[in-house]
Amino acid sequence: EVEQDEFTAWYQEFSRTQALTEGREAALEEVATRIESNMTLLGATAIEDSLQEEVPETLKALEHAGIKTWILTGDKQETAINIGVSCGLLADVVNLVVINEDSFEDVEAQMDRAIGVWRSLREMMGKASTNFGLVIDGHTLQFVLKTELEKKLVLLGKMCKTVLACRVAPKQKTELVEAVRAWDKDKVTMAIGDGANDVGMIGAAHVGIGIVGVEGVEAKLASDFAFTRFRFLQRLLLVHGRWNYRRMTKMALYIIYKSITVALLEVYFAFYNDYSGQLFVDPMLAGLYNVLLSAVLPVVLGVYDRDMPAKYALMFPVSHNSFTKCSLWPFYLVCSPTRSRQTPHSGPIGGLPARPTANTFRLSELPVVVWAELLPGCHSLLFSRGGQL
Repeated sequence: EVEQDEFTAWYQEFSRTQALTEGREAALEEVATRIESNMTLLGATAIEDSLQEEVPETLKALEHAGIKTWILTGDKQETAINIGVSCGLLADVVNLVVINEDSFEDVEAQMDRAIGVWRSLREMMGKASTNFGLVIDGHTLQFVLKTELEKKLVLLGKMCKTVLACRVAPKQKTELVEAVRAWDKDKVTMAIGDGANDVGMIGAAHVGIGIVGVEGVEAKLASDFAFTRFRFLQRLLLVHGRWNYRRMTKMALYIIYKSITVALLEVYFAFYNDYSGQLFVDPMLAGLYNVLLSAVLPVVLGVYDRDMPAKYALMFPVSHNSFTKCSLWPFYLVCSPTRSRQTPHSGPIGGLPARPTANTFRLSELPVVVWAELLPGCHSLLFSRGGQL
């Protein structure tokens, strides 16, 4: 037991030490050592901070899909490295570089050395090899972020398998995401977090994912998508992300194509009406073309278009690399406008066509032409049943 007078004297010295601006950590350690002596250990408690289920398998699948993973954590360096090993990101790394310096010049020298070593190793092992790892702490990031070293950090991140940042403040997490977006503009960033300290990072990324757990709901409220288990990320990206990417791509091309086809009708018809300005289709019917005739296909695509069933997309994540390569549809326009005859009720300029029935029928042919152009790419719609939602 500690006497009251002894504790009072120690606590006063401890309070004065906490107010120091220089040498505070060493002084606190010395003061703590005075009270933590001749003690008898009665017991200890601990909190197990274990990974969720299927985290290594999910990260491995994302690696096969060509997605790089950066870990940004506030834990100390040893704990962060253990996390990287336990989740499989650092399991097969052949060269791990740890940057933990106290000056700008030392950080720059370490980065230049890592770039040189990795380039030499890639030439020896093959240019496709990226089995390298980078560990950097928050103190070192103070000399990197918002400086010219940001570009070198992003370059190191592209060369290695994973980047592990430890002792990182919430603001530094946000700045790291912004640095990747600034120096690698062709890539899409996604931030995943479960606490309030991840809100800035989630907002800075292209896509924000919130993990709902014991850390609160702040990350969920700031995210684009939210779920309760990290393993759901695999299905979100490899299945629903794949399907949605194809559907949105086809939707953009479809809108352009159907608009061009209806506009070219009037262009082709000008050769037959002696450029009189006579309309090929009644303007009201042309407006209904976008409202009724061409509105069915997007709904069909949004529900049924699946180039690969869900179980195969999860089984072969490497296919995620190739599906993003899409080509424009070939441009074919099938139409046979009929030369209109002028009638007393239709003037040469701005009048209605003399054969509205035939022209309306040809307008109704346009969705068939657009469908014929689009459906050959919907392999799952024509030949397979697709995957389970």
